[in-house]
Amino acid sequence: MAAKAAAKGAARASTRPTHFLALPLNTFNPLHAFVAKAHEGILRHCPDLKGTLVEPHAAHITLGVLSLPSEERVSACCADLRQWIEGEGRAVVREDIRLRLAGVRQFKSGVLYLAASTTATESGDAAGCPLAEMHASLSRHLHLKGYLPEEPKQGGYTPHCTIAKFSKLRLPRRPKKGEEGEVGGAGGPPRSKWAKRKKFPRECYEEVVDEVVGEVSLGVSHLQLCAMAGRKKGEYYQVLFPSQTDQEELS
Repeated sequence: MAAKAAAKGAARASTRPTHFLALPLNTFNPLHAFVAKAHEGILRHCPDLKGTLVEPHAAHITLGVLSLPSEERVSACCADLRQWIEGEGRAVVREDIRLRLAGVRQFKSGVLYLAASTTATESGDAAGCPLAEMHASLSRHLHLKGYLPEEPKQGGYTPHCTIAKFSKLRLPRRPKKGEEGEVGGAGGPPRSKWAKRKKFPRECYEEVVDEVVGEVSLGVSHLQLCAMAGRKKGEYYQVLFPSQTDQEELS
């Protein structure tokens, strides 16, 4: 039993996301001012949600998450990303995409975000959105190279920049029933009202819900492979791709 449990744990660890693909927004100054205003509203109405806030220094648009458990796997992925950019990437996205950052929404998973859209998505033509086409092309490439186990589904991609998310909120561990110090029980810590209701109240972001932050231009040359772990407060993630050499040769 112990050996079987250990094997399952190792399998989970090997598929756990370790890196992500991003288009950076961390240097866009208007976004910093907007996030500060949005965070102020959250803290004013729900101060116990402080732990959900995401720093603007980490701002980005996610294009995918990957499990790269070794340096060899990371190096191979960097080479494959470069191959995609030099080939299909530049054929699909021939010039930088103009993105409009405006409107605060939230996913059912408990993520509050700033929407990123193009003229195509605003008019309802999702199929004609260049960023959606870029995401689809990149996902197909990564699937064929073995980085994505499941074949990418068409549609369903929502470009966004995360402002706050419940997955960052540390809630009291819930002991097993009958265990001493059971959450919500005698002698135990009080049950957080957010334990099940992972949704930001509308009043937290009402002031910024329709605010227009500005426009940015991003394309395949801005694609990054970042490590999820190790980010320091007030800084961006560790960028593994592109390297300095890649930047010079791909520009």
